[in-house]
Amino acid sequence: MGNRLSVLLILTASIILFPLAFSSVDGYDYFEDGDFEYSVETSTTVSIITVLEDSTTEDMIIPSTVMHDDKEYTIVSIYATFREPVRTVHIPATVEFIDVWVFTSSDLYYISVDENNKNYCSVDGVIFTKDMRTLIAYPACKEGSAYDIPKDVTTIDTGAFCRTNLVAVVMPVGLKEIRFEAFAFCENLESINGIGIANELPSSVSILDSSVFEGCKKLTNLKLPDDLKLMGDSVFAESGIERINIPSGLYTMGERVFSDCPNLKSITSDNYKYQVEEGILYDVSHNKKLMAYPAASERTELYMDENITEIEPMAFSGCSNLKKVVLPKNMAVINEDAFENCRSLEEIDLSNVSVVEYAAFRGCDSLTNINFGEKITVIGLLAFCETGIEELNVPSSVSSIGLSAFNGCKNLKKVTIPENSKVEVGYTAFIKSLNLTEFTIYSPDVILNSYSLDIGTEDNPVTVTLTAPKDLFIPDLVTGDHTTLDIHILGERPYPYENLLGVLVCVLVVLFIVRMFRGV
Repeated sequence: MGNRLSVLLILTASIILFPLAFSSVDGYDYFEDGDFEYSVETSTTVSIITVLEDSTTEDMIIPSTVMHDDKEYTIVSIYATFREPVRTVHIPATVEFIDVWVFTSSDLYYISVDENNKNYCSVDGVIFTKDMRTLIAYPACKEGSAYDIPKDVTTIDTGAFCRTNLVAVVMPVGLKEIRFEAFAFCENLESINGIGIANELPSSVSILDSSVFEGCKKLTNLKLPDDLKLMGDSVFAESGIERINIPSGLYTMGERVFSDCPNLKSITSDNYKYQVEEGILYDVSHNKKLMAYPAASERTELYMDENITEIEPMAFSGCSNLKKVVLPKNMAVINEDAFENCRSLEEIDLSNVSVVEYAAFRGCDSLTNINFGEKITVIGLLAFCETGIEELNVPSSVSSIGLSAFNGCKNLKKVTIPENSKVEVGYTAFIKSLNLTEFTIYSPDVILNSYSLDIGTEDNPVTVTLTAPKDLFIPDLVTGDHTTLDIHILGERPYPYENLLGVLVCVLVVLFIVRMFRGV
């Protein structure tokens, strides 16, 4: 009996103490010291995972070791992000790994590394891997407007030059890969290996990861190498690019590569897979997909090829002159953001479309009339946000109107939902459509979600006349504090002669009263 009890006690203690024994390893033990929060990785090592919010240190000297519970740990990894007001950072010899997006402070002008560090080094305040093959980070506030990347560099790491003030960069001949957001939002960047006004990437570059030049508003041209194999999503999004040629060797191109490029006038191609017709970029590898329409094209009307099966997200975003678009008859889905901010768009026929996805027509403020057909089933969130639509007749085929689908439609005055409709109206579907005063629902099967009829704002309260069947369920929170509903119940259809009989009865009553007075 005693032996059994001893075994039971040992097992119980093991169950209780087992998690605790490992709470100081595998990242489960955290502690704070000085400017940082640490995570215990092994019995002797820790990582810096956070710079504490109340830290005001400008010159950040990272220690080699830190004490915790009377035990010394070696600092081997950095995952924390150094933000403002950090101006300088010193990396000790013990650090073996530095995560991406560590050096993001806009005040940062210098990074130094202990010369005995085996994994990293610093040259003139810029941090590299020890072999100088990868440029890790260039300080955002570093002095100078031009930079020559050292000749041994083959990779520019994620976010390495993001949001810096550089105007000109010279890239080495052996450069192979430029990673995610490497030069994103460098708003002053004009020259890349530039000679005069011509810019070009080294012929050795084979990979441009997503968003590499996103937001580079002064970058107007760039020659891509013939052997470039991959361009990720949004590589030139929101940039100042005006002309671009798709190289012959390109094998993979992501989505939204040229989205919101207001100055893009010309796209050409030497590629068998990504072809250009009349200035429009298509992927013809399987079905014909429209990838990008040059936003600064002077064309005002577009009659799309019937062979086109898909419009890529943001393909037309920011087009300044396009007024009319005729879609292919087999176009069933309008992808997210496809026509976002096409400010001149006045006419598009959606009679064959079944799904309008997220923000597909957001900001199309010249679009006053939307022709839905009976195939439409889904109107996605923000789908027609801030359009110029004046009246909305929801087809009975629609099953859902997404969150804020008609947000901010300043010209919208009237919405009608027909009999037999079972549409579900999403949260704040019509918010800030401040001239919407008439909302008629003929079907008791419509589903109104909370705040689905919330329209007004604190500065612009709204009263809406809601006409609906008596058995329609109206949630208590169908509106917010700044929208008032004036509810009118739809009556049953009157008997054909009911009104006439009423008039006759009134006439007879009046005649009877007159006769009574005469008799008196």
